[in-house]
Amino acid sequence: MPREARSQLSTTTLHVPIARDTTKAGKALIRRTIKTAVDNGHVPFEALHAVMKEPRESLLYILTKIHKVNNPGRPIVSACACPTALISAFLDSVFKPMVAALPTFVKDTNHTLNPLNDFSFPADCTEKQRITMDIVSLYTNIPHQEGMLAVKHFLPKSSLHLHFPTILMTELVLTLNSFSFDQDHFQQQSGGVAMGYIKEQAFSQYTGVRPALYKRFIDDCLGIATGPLESLQAFTDFMSNFHPALKFSHTISNSSVPFLDIRCHHPTHLQLSDHKCIL
Repeated sequence: MPREARSQLSTTTLHVPIARDTTKAGKALIRRTIKTAVDNGHVPFEALHAVMKEPRESLLYILTKIHKVNNPGRPIVSACACPTALISAFLDSVFKPMVAALPTFVKDTNHTLNPLNDFSFPADCTEKQRITMDIVSLYTNIPHQEGMLAVKHFLPKSSLHLHFPTILMTELVLTLNSFSFDQDHFQQQSGGVAMGYIKEQAFSQYTGVRPALYKRFIDDCLGIATGPLESLQAFTDFMSNFHPALKFSHTISNSSVPFLDIRCHHPTHLQLSDHKCIL
């Protein structure tokens, strides 16, 4: 889908053209950064093994969303063997337990069905609402700075962060994220996703009635609420306007879960090797 790719790459708030492949420069910067950490005694000498010996530039391709109207494309940056691939693997081991500890976390369909099966409406409840929300273009719409705020917020909860300059490595992953398409080169401007952090901030500020059950699988959210439809609509309006980069589409039903799209093919909620930090 070359035309679809070019259309998406024209959004300069998300990607900017650059003159050349920056793979070699990225490798050199990572090596200097880790070497400095070794020299300062912050990490052992073995940390230099995190420098890719023969990195390659990341590549953009498009997956067709066959379930969507007009079959739009989903942009995917394949970052296998890119300069940050090995430090991304380390960060995955740090962040994965943090993601799993989030109260909204679900990992697949079965994990989603468990809280649904366990949930019971109060006996005197007369208004029962079910809601699903989909975050529009989640992966590409959050500025990297927001991703860094999420990392700094959740990192103290991890026992591993003292053994490696994790903040510095995360910054390298988020900033050394150039890619190519059809021999042209681009720098990604956003895509560090921090939904757990943003949800926590939003819930702490919302003074209305929140869903009694609220779960999220990456960009798909599921909620169950008691009370009138108007209160749930106020909640969805607040969430959709809380962050300027995030917009939600939603469906509400008083009889059944209107839509559930929990895609089991995602191995984890954290895919830093593709520059997608899901917290």
